[in-house]
Amino acid sequence: MSMQNRVSEVVNPFSLARLNQLLQGIKRIAICCHARPDGDAIGSSLGLGNLLTTLGYEVLCVAPNRAPAHIAWPEGAKDLLYNFEEEGVDVKPFLASCDLLFCLDFNALSRLDEPMMLFVESLAVPRVMIDHHPHPASQFDLYFSMPESSSTCELLTELLLANWGQVAISQKVAIPLYMGLMTDTGSFSYSCSRKRTFEIAGILVEQGVDVPEVQAKVYNSRTLDSLMLQSALILQYTTFFAGKAGKEKAAIVQLSQPVQEQYQYQPGDAEGLANLPLCVGSVQVSVLLTERSNGTVRVSARSTKRYTINKLLAQFFNGGGHPQASGGTLRMPLHEAYEYTRRVLSQFLEKATQREEEVL
Repeated sequence: MSMQNRVSEVVNPFSLARLNQLLQGIKRIAICCHARPDGDAIGSSLGLGNLLTTLGYEVLCVAPNRAPAHIAWPEGAKDLLYNFEEEGVDVKPFLASCDLLFCLDFNALSRLDEPMMLFVESLAVPRVMIDHHPHPASQFDLYFSMPESSSTCELLTELLLANWGQVAISQKVAIPLYMGLMTDTGSFSYSCSRKRTFEIAGILVEQGVDVPEVQAKVYNSRTLDSLMLQSALILQYTTFFAGKAGKEKAAIVQLSQPVQEQYQYQPGDAEGLANLPLCVGSVQVSVLLTERSNGTVRVSARSTKRYTINKLLAQFFNGGGHPQASGGTLRMPLHEAYEYTRRVLSQFLEKATQREEEVL
């Protein structure tokens, strides 16, 4: 199946007809994104939220927890965006009374984490999933799914173009969509091998996106503490180790609770940390281990195009994701998680080296 046919299959007339049927005659719409939201999650939520508000709907964008400041700045963030755990604001009544629920940038309700997951599961409301992660769960009434897409923002833009046309993508819709596309491709350095990704970016820029301004707000607005944290992690808490060939092929970064407290860690400060060791030419796989207060360890893995890691994360780290960018969770102390991760990565690289030697 060609890529063009795949796009038309995802945003097809039957799905659009069903979507418009769900939108007809309703008043309240809730938009949810995954826990620990990133730029794609917030960008797609605000992009869709701004459009639906313009169309006359009452809209609320709800994240399981607070979005970091460097991605929570586009128009709509102050009026539409809330988090499920926010003190003094109870979003449950709106969620309970909404007529339609959009689920953006996640393909299973478990990505909402408790307690939001349990609350959303109990709602008797149609759910529309728009997401680019593979293998969606059977928990939604309507699916717009395309793993080949660089980001949910790219896929959502395709949907908006197909259903409402380019005229519907105003500047306040385009800016968050571009932000999400940009962040989920690392400023167009990965997950963007399709020509269409750049065409979509061009369409968004045509709608009034100031590219240098978006770049500056996302990447040049960090606190001094976050910069010092990054430096400390590379200097003191990153381990590089060799595979069978004797070169440094893997790296593990450990972000412990004490270090988080020392540098006043905030959600979003870890953005990009898993990618940093890949700057070393010989490093092919990089893993960030983030210790959580509940005793678990968040695993964020990145790799060069040479290796595919999503199956590894699914098999050994209770996770999955994209071929070169995946995540998971380990239910063990950080020191045990480090030893376990190092052992798994060493075995993975050794087997990969053996396969490469067999080919040669």
